[in-house]
Amino acid sequence: MISIVVPVCGQVALTRRCVKSIRAWTDEPYEIVLVSNGSTAAEVQELQALMDEADQFVHVDAREDEPIARLG
Repeated sequence: MISIVVPVCGQVALTRRCVKSIRAWTDEPYEIVLVSNGSTAAEVQELQALMDEADQFVHVDAREDEPIARLG
């Protein structure tokens, strides 16, 4: 199994597109690790709805700690 890490920072629509592409083009068994980095509580709820659609998701919520990744 491979792990695909997707950092998320307030771009839920873009994350949905990314996940759709992963599902369409990945033939090997995989899990998708969504890392919420600076996402709001509402965005995390949207991500949870996305994760409820399939069982291959892992969610890491970095909102409580120092951000894992920084923009620009």
